[in-house]
Parts: sequence; C-alpha cells; structure tokens
Amino acid sequence: MSDYKFDFFYYSEDLSNEHYLAEIEDLSDEEYAVLYKDKMYCPLCKGPQLGRVRQGDISFLRKYPKQLHRLVNGEMCSYECDTASKEVVEEYIQELKEKKKIKSLLEATMRKMFNQQNPKHIITKNTGNPVGDPLVIERIQKDKTVKRSIIPHYSFMNWGKDIPQDRLLLVWGKVFVEQVEIKTKEGAVQTYIHFKNISSKQLITSCIKPYGLEIEAGYYYVVVLGMCRQKESKGHTFYNIWINSPVEESIMLKPFSYKV
Repeated sequence: MSDYKFDFFYYSEDLSNEHYLAEIEDLSDEEYAVLYKDKMYCPLCKGPQLGRVRQGDISFLRKYPKQLHRLVNGEMCSYECDTASKEVVEEYIQELKEKKKIKSLLEATMRKMFNQQNPKHIITKNTGNPVGDPLVIERIQKDKTVKRSIIPHYSFMNWGKDIPQDRLLLVWGKVFVEQVEIKTKEGAVQTYIHFKNISSKQLITSCIKPYGLEIEAGYYYVVVLGMCRQKESKGHTFYNIWINSPVEESIMLKPFSYKV
C-alpha cells in the first residue's frame, strides 16, 4: 500500500502543488514524457521525484528509488511514512471514536491539507519526526521501536476507480455541494449530498446526507472519513462515499467564496 499514498504532486513547471493524478492518468506515454516526466515531486517537501505507474486499469504515483524526503518546518515529511494498513487504521479510528476525537482528526486534516496547497516550507536536513501530524499513526513495536504510518487520504479530484475500496480513508477537497432527493423503490424519499467539481459542476461522488446536517448549496472545503464503494446501475459505474460511524462526526464542511 505504500505506493498509493500520493494522489497529487508538486509540478516544477508552474511551482504549484495543485496538480492531481487525474490530470495525467489518461495521457499517452509520449504526452506524459514530454509534459510531466521528471517534473513531479512530493507535494509536501518537494524532495523526491514522482513517476506515474499503471497496473491494469489502476494508476498511481510512486517515488523514484533512493530519493529522500526533506524536512518540512523542521519535521519529517509525513509522506516518508508507509501507508497504514487497513487493520491499523480501523484500530486507530476506534480509539479516536472512544475518545470522541474523530471530529478533531477532521479539523486537523482540513488545516493540514488546505494549508499545504500553497506551502511556504523551510527545508533543512533529511531526518526528523512528523510531530503532531494528524495523518500519522504511531505504534510501538515489539522491539520497542516506533512504527509510523500515514492514513490513506485522497482528493475529490481523483475520486473513482483508482481509490482503494472497502477500507477506511479520508477524502478531502474544494467542491460544490448540493442536496438531491431521490425516491426509493419503496416510495420513501432519501436525501443525498452531491459533491461536484467547482468549475464544471460535474458530479464527482455522493453520500447519504447525515441526519440533522443542515447545509445550503454552495462551495465548501470538505473532509470525510469513510469508504469508497463501487456501485453498478443501468450500465454505469459509480463510486459512492460510505461515511464512517458516527456519521455526524465523520463529515466536515466549511464554506468558501469562489469566483467563476
């Protein structure tokens, strides 16, 4: 799983890390080589170069071998950690649930992910610890060493077939949100939240609206703790979000102003 932790990258051509796997996964090898090869780096520390990898229908970003991450404000880049296993994430989330700290995880994740959209990092050496990083899980091993792993997290911009299914993860991003009521086969009405691309208004994914959540249509920063679930309907494949329990604590939306 360690190869699947990157889904966006720093692009040396425009000095921005608002670039996502989705924009390169369908490029031909020739187009990719001209436009992106050797120009993509870790989105957080800008240290190691990243490359596109294809395995069947799945694409992902992988760090070049033997390249090192750098410190970010004196701390180890969190992307140096391996991706946490399904079991480790579930155990960690259960601990947070018992302490009623799932909402704190979402708040911290929102600050981290959106602050690093325009990072101003002080880079020093190549060693250190990701102190206080909300996405890093620490576990003491039998030999008394500390194992650090990162919670899988994916941008709405990449949501779909490349997202691991049936495992807890965080999805984050800037999206246009609206509510849609759909009548079930039994005649009941179910309300869904639709998450859409902020520019095209194209539907990205949806989830059942949590009971008691009051929102208006608009632009939001969003972080959700849940799973990606594939669904086939009328010849189409959909990738919905199943929000983790407790549902009311596992989704966070904060409005922002967007100018077309």
